[in-house]
Amino acid sequence: MKKIILFIFIFFAALATQAQTFSLTKTAGTVAKSTRSVARHAAIMPSSAQISKSLSRNIEISFRNSMELQATRQNFYIYGAKLPGRRLTGSIPREFTTILYPGMEEILTSDKQLSNYFVLRNNRETLKAGRQLQKQLQLLYEQIPVLKQHQTIIEHNPAYDLTWLQEQIPTDISYLLIGEIHTYPVIQENIARFLPLIRQKFPDREIFLLTEFLPDGTAYGKGLQTPRDPDRAYNQIWLAAMESNIQTIGLEPKFLNAVEEDLVIDFFKRKDMWSTLEGRRHRNNYWKHIVEQARQQHPNALFIIYAGSGHVLYNEPFSLGTSLASQAETFMISFIPGLTLKNAPKKLKDILLDENWFQEKRTYIEISNYFIPFSQFDFATQLMFPERIVQFTPQYNHLTGFDVQLKIKIPDR
Repeated sequence: MKKIILFIFIFFAALATQAQTFSLTKTAGTVAKSTRSVARHAAIMPSSAQISKSLSRNIEISFRNSMELQATRQNFYIYGAKLPGRRLTGSIPREFTTILYPGMEEILTSDKQLSNYFVLRNNRETLKAGRQLQKQLQLLYEQIPVLKQHQTIIEHNPAYDLTWLQEQIPTDISYLLIGEIHTYPVIQENIARFLPLIRQKFPDREIFLLTEFLPDGTAYGKGLQTPRDPDRAYNQIWLAAMESNIQTIGLEPKFLNAVEEDLVIDFFKRKDMWSTLEGRRHRNNYWKHIVEQARQQHPNALFIIYAGSGHVLYNEPFSLGTSLASQAETFMISFIPGLTLKNAPKKLKDILLDENWFQEKRTYIEISNYFIPFSQFDFATQLMFPERIVQFTPQYNHLTGFDVQLKIKIPDR
């Protein structure tokens, strides 16, 4: 049960605070005293008993492994039964108060105050989001019979996948949401191939590609380059957009890199404050502002919002997809890696092999050439939907998080 508490922390990559390492076996008195500091604020988490009461055994297992899977995907440290050390070395320059927390300039008057406020907000939102995630996983598991009744049966050849996807896009949508899992170049290859099909679907409509993977202000033109993309996996997407007369607009705030260099949080291997839940909230709000500005100038255009799945899935905290869906018609496609036990990351493989529900269905999965579970949806529903493409009738998209989930086959390495 100790691992469950840890994975709540890891999933949201959030509890980055002042220097202190806690053991889950500390006494209640020590934990009570620890809450006096910003760093120790993060220790107030649901107990294992509380989690047990709120989740059935099956949901508890799915919840635990979903947490660990997210940690694997994001390449975070995992420390067994201890919470990782949280050292805040450096600080956010106080001139960023106006950007991050406008109206609080007279309260947050130093770099340290701003940094501490950031992590306090982060910890508070993590507690709330962790409880909400428990409810989502439980509801997903309970609704499996209903979802089975409303599932779309897909029988076409994988070579037809992108064309089939094009056919699913409603003609009256304002926003096409495309979520991806990073670091799998074959996913970017498929998205590059998908853009010309979108143009074919809407030959006379103005189309914009608004994306996390370009800085704010980056517009249509040659020579686009994604920051921190040494393999240039995204260049083919910008080229496909240009050739399809789809204009590009960068969403990522330019101040992101400047602040990132000043605040180092050793809870992350990537040392990236912007991957915390509070960082995601700021980024998504910034992106929403850019989208709204562009919408005012292009009221009838189709906007393709292309970002990491955690930003756009309907059931994610501070989801840009949910925000846009409250204003206009949207359609969400989640591209995730199609892996087998042979080419899966070791951590993911270890998780699956430790699960009874996977072991019971392992032979069937391998014989049927299904991919192994990867997404939070896959884990919550425990292989009840192993298909390469998963789609339900639209009224369930805010429960599942997507309109279509598509697994892209990852070649063996």
